[in-house]
Amino acid sequence: MRLPLGFALLAFFLGASSPAAHLSPREVLAALNALRLDSQRVYKISPSDRIELHEGDAVLALDQGKLAFFEPFENRITGFVFSGIGHALALPRNPAERQQMARFLGPPVLDQRFVSVYARFTDDTAQQLLSQFSQALLQPAPDDSFTALWRPNIERLNTSHSQRILF
Repeated sequence: MRLPLGFALLAFFLGASSPAAHLSPREVLAALNALRLDSQRVYKISPSDRIELHEGDAVLALDQGKLAFFEPFENRITGFVFSGIGHALALPRNPAERQQMARFLGPPVLDQRFVSVYARFTDDTAQQLLSQFSQALLQPAPDDSFTALWRPNIERLNTSHSQRILF
């Protein structure tokens, strides 16, 4: 008799720990689409900081500019935007990936400068960035004008990217 009660209590507490557990998928998607940038946490990156994200065979280097995270969703950051100067480098080891890259880009290597990034994710990318910011002694500062510049793009891009996060 105590065993089913234990399972019921466990299920209750597990359900209570997740705020979106009671939301329908439509409501979760709407909440993800409504996410905005956190204007109180904008990081200014200088050339001496050089922040890098490594994913597989690719490196995304943020050389100089500003980065703002999205507001947290269920206590997790699901994206950021960057404006400034950066560099993307991808050297795929897989022959099929090299072939596809060569087919669409010409050379089998991606080596490209960029000036802006809109990134959404479901992994620990935010923690990686925050760790590098801490090591570089970067502190966030409020910057309403930076986040306001991104607002139209955020509203346009969130819809398709939030679906991937929902799944």
